[in-house]
Amino acid sequence: MGPPVQGSLTQLSSAYVAPWYYLTCYSVSRRSRGQQPLVARRWFRDLPAADTPIRNRVDDAVPFQPLVENLTRILRNTATCPPQIIALNGVSGTGRTTLLNLLRSTLAGSVSTTVWLNASHHQNDADVLTSMLESVRVQAVPPIWSIHGLSFYLTLFRKRAAAVFVAAMLTAVIVAAALGAILQARASLTFPPLP
Repeated sequence: MGPPVQGSLTQLSSAYVAPWYYLTCYSVSRRSRGQQPLVARRWFRDLPAADTPIRNRVDDAVPFQPLVENLTRILRNTATCPPQIIALNGVSGTGRTTLLNLLRSTLAGSVSTTVWLNASHHQNDADVLTSMLESVRVQAVPPIWSIHGLSFYLTLFRKRAAAVFVAAMLTAVIVAAALGAILQARASLTFPPLP
């Protein structure tokens, strides 16, 4: 104990530390033994990375790869039935474009075709649907003169023809019967000789 202090209560409380301070420190130290120390959670903005979107997973400073792999599994799963809507919300700088670039590069290695449309670039257009369909036409449909395009258009024709096969066959039979009747009637016609 220290030397006795004489004076008012205010002088006493400023000269010595309150006894409950020691009691609180002791109980906290006893309670925290054997527990893991608290670690501050790191956020995207705490990481030393540039704010420009990345295009490949080598430059991924924020660990987006597990999320990209899960989204890829969902999109490639044959049991996933369209239409599927995946919303990606966040304020500017949280990595939305980076995540989509990584997902796009991951899906590019498979038979999937991705279409990139930045809605903020088309927000002042008169018809956003027209911009979206134009992006699909330009990016997803290959030109017909390429090998991939020829294969694409033949597959498209086969699928569309299979969908209307019965109607097409019935139409072909009716047209053939009509042409046969016209040709038979024309052959049986006799014309008088011209003077």
